[in-house]
Amino acid sequence: MKRWLAIGLVCLLVAGCAGSLAGNRFRPEVYTVRSGDTLYSIAWRYSIDHQDLMRWNGIDNARNLRIGQRLRLYADRTAGSPATAATATASADRNAESSGGDRADSGSSQESRGNSVSAAKPETDARSAAGEPPGRWRWPTRGTVVARFGDGRAGGRGVDIRGERGQPIHATAAGDVVYSGDGLKAYGRLLIVRHEGDFLSAYAHNSELLVAEGDRVAAGQPIARMGRTREGTALLHFEIRRGGSPVDPLDYLPQRE
Repeated sequence: MKRWLAIGLVCLLVAGCAGSLAGNRFRPEVYTVRSGDTLYSIAWRYSIDHQDLMRWNGIDNARNLRIGQRLRLYADRTAGSPATAATATASADRNAESSGGDRADSGSSQESRGNSVSAAKPETDARSAAGEPPGRWRWPTRGTVVARFGDGRAGGRGVDIRGERGQPIHATAAGDVVYSGDGLKAYGRLLIVRHEGDFLSAYAHNSELLVAEGDRVAAGQPIARMGRTREGTALLHFEIRRGGSPVDPLDYLPQRE
C-alpha cells in the first residue's frame, strides 16, 4: 500500500510540473487581485475568456481593477439561491487563500510592477460575430520549431521556436498590447496582444520588451527580443488563444518555404 501511495504522489508531482507553463490548471472559485495584475493576465493564467471574466464580475471597463478585489473565476453558481453572492465569494476566497492555489505563478508581479494594478488600454470588448482571424498571420520570429502544440515540452498550449538570444520578436498580427510584464513566472517576460475576432497572441521568455500595455502594434512590428528559458535555452514560447482557449498556432501561421 505504501508503495502505491508513493507512486501516486510522484505522478501528481510530475503532472503539476508539466502544467506549470500553461498556468495554474487548478482554478480556484475566486481570485484576489494583486499588484501588477491586469484583467487579461488573470484570464490568461486560468484560460478564461476575458469577456467572460468581465461579465461574471460586472466589470464594464478592463481598467477597473483594484488591489484586493475578489474576482469570480466561474459563472455565478449562486444565482437564484437564497445564499448571497457575497457569502459565496468570501467562502471561496478563504478556501483559495488557504490552499495557495491562486498564487502558483504570480510571485514576481509585486516586485516588478510597483503598487498599482495595471490594465489594458482597449475598451472595445464587443466580440466579433464571425470570430474570424485578424487577416494574415505572420511568424513571430525565425528559428526552428522544437516543441509543438500538445507537446508537454511546450506546456501543451503553444509552440517553442528556438533561435538566438536577442533576435527580434515580431507581432504576428496587428493588435493592442494588453499585457507586458513578468507576473506569470513560468512565462518569464511576457507580452500578450489582443487581435480582432476574439484572438490573443502571447510571446514568452523575452530578454527585452519593446512595447507597453496600451500600445497599438502593426503586423510584423518588432515588439521584443528573444531571451532564454530557465534551462538556458534561447527560444520563444508562442501561443494563440481564441475566446480564452488555446489553439494550435501552426493552424494559423503560413507554411514556411
